[in-house]
Formats: sequence, C-alpha cells, structure tokens
Amino acid sequence: MKILFPSVGNTLDSEMDNRFARADWFVVVDTETMESYALRNGEKEGGHGVGRVVAQYVVDADVDMVVAPQVGPKALTALESAGVKVITGKSGKIRHIVEELVADQ
Repeated sequence: MKILFPSVGNTLDSEMDNRFARADWFVVVDTETMESYALRNGEKEGGHGVGRVVAQYVVDADVDMVVAPQVGPKALTALESAGVKVITGKSGKIRHIVEELVADQ
C-alpha cells in the first residue's frame, strides 16, 4: 500500500506537517517494501481552493491512502471521490506512524 504524508521534510524521519495543502513536501511510503520518496508541493503558495488542486496532484501520484493531522473539506471530498482513503488526527514522525499502521494491519 502506498501512503502519502504531508511533511516538513523530505525523508521518512521527517515530522508530518500540520497543513495538508500548504505542506512543503509529501512523503510517499510503500508499506510492503518500506521504500519512500518525496514530492515537492509546488502548489503550497496557491490561492483559495488550493486544496482541490493538491488533492488532484495526490491522486495523480497513485497513492492508496493519505494520513494527515487534518485535511480541508474540499480536498477531503476530492480524495475520497477518487478512492483515496484518508486518515486524520495523526501527527509526529512519519516513520513511527507507518510502523503503527503496519502493526495494526
């Protein structure tokens, strides 16, 4: 499963960013291989409605799930409409959250 996290940095050991659409980076983790890569959020300075634009960017990255402290309502609707599962209310180091999610499977 590929999971995307909004992040303040570009590694698995980065902290999640509290802002989904305004995050500097998105870190994508494949939970089967634990390989990760980062995508720079080129839309973080976007104007009103940037959440939907970023949601489409995430959908295009072909991820299965987004984990974030919070996701705005328009981005949430766009992600869920595209079949991307969204988990909110998580924060902390991405590696630790991945380990929790894998342990719960």
